[in-house]
Amino acid sequence: PKALKSLNMSTASTVREPTRKKRKINYADEDDPEEEYIPNDSNDDGDDDEYAPPSNKENEMNESKTPTDDEDDADDDDNDMDYDLDGGEDDGDQSNANSNSNSLLSPSAKKSVRDILNTLSTFKAAQLKAVLNDLKALRTIDGECVFEDTKSTGKKDEIYDRVKRIIAVIYAKKVVVRTGTRFWATTKDYSDSIDVVSWKSRISQSLKLNASKDSKSKKNSVIDNALRSRLNACNKSQIIDALEMLFNEQSSTQQGSELAQQLAELLPRPSLQDTFARHKTLINAIYKAVPNTRWGSSRDDYSFKRCRGSVNTAKKTILQDGKRVMDSKEWNSCLEFLIVTSKNIDEFPTWNSAGNNTAKQDLKKKCKLWHEKVKKELGANISDTQKKQLQQLTVFFAEKE
Repeated sequence: PKALKSLNMSTASTVREPTRKKRKINYADEDDPEEEYIPNDSNDDGDDDEYAPPSNKENEMNESKTPTDDEDDADDDDNDMDYDLDGGEDDGDQSNANSNSNSLLSPSAKKSVRDILNTLSTFKAAQLKAVLNDLKALRTIDGECVFEDTKSTGKKDEIYDRVKRIIAVIYAKKVVVRTGTRFWATTKDYSDSIDVVSWKSRISQSLKLNASKDSKSKKNSVIDNALRSRLNACNKSQIIDALEMLFNEQSSTQQGSELAQQLAELLPRPSLQDTFARHKTLINAIYKAVPNTRWGSSRDDYSFKRCRGSVNTAKKTILQDGKRVMDSKEWNSCLEFLIVTSKNIDEFPTWNSAGNNTAKQDLKKKCKLWHEKVKKELGANISDTQKKQLQQLTVFFAEKE
């Protein structure tokens, strides 16, 4: 009995009553200085505080910080610039840098943009996508693709809105592009480095070419689907040879030269977007071939031997494409090629041994010769934009390795 009594006493001493803690109540009105404490009857050990639900004001603040679906959709757009051509901006997520760009549209520019939008409204999704790809290929004087990150997928209305925004900022001469995520976004102003005249001519050229891809025009076209498929299967040299034979056969009736002249007038400016993308891929292949040197240098002779094949392939491709562009005698395209190629040459890795950098030196020497030829051919008929580009190239070739 004594042992049982002592056991009951020990267990009774270990049982404690629940602590009566005090919990602070936060009123929704923060201006009220009074604070009330009420007891808390929770069964805890007194070490951790009980969870207190947030006040109504805190809930409102948290809801305001939570992004809505509309905000997420707006953040997915590559360019958040939208314009109402009748004055004022459309509703939506607008950049502060572009808030006054619509006012820069002159009456003649508004009329031109309306005419372009009326033409675009008749296009199908495939035609709008082709126009958007042409706009993505536009480059600044420095050789940067301003709209390169613009999405070209989606529904017809989404593609139309993107094309509309790009055309509006070009005609407003206020190109400000936002990059990054919604939490880390930056804006860059390209207004001083764009060639508005050249961009407008390329827009009109793109509209003319894509308008001919309409289904109605295809039905009335002289080229049927079978011939079109054969042309798509042939390479460029085969098509050139076939055209030359056609013009030579028509020379007896004095129509061959006229047809050749008409074809020359219809030919668009050469698009170098695929060429630059191929060069970028080849340069990236060089860095992929660099071995993972943990302790040594990644620019030594051993690393160069591993990358020699990729370096020579990139050099050979750039020289071949440059010769092809220079032979076209499209001097604006030649300048664009030289500007972008100068940036690509800087992206080549610089090796520790001077003898391993011959690829960069050879590319630089050849581009310098092409630069002198373009400068000579342009002569006195040179625009301000071309002067800036030639000056940039002169500074690039004057730099020492």
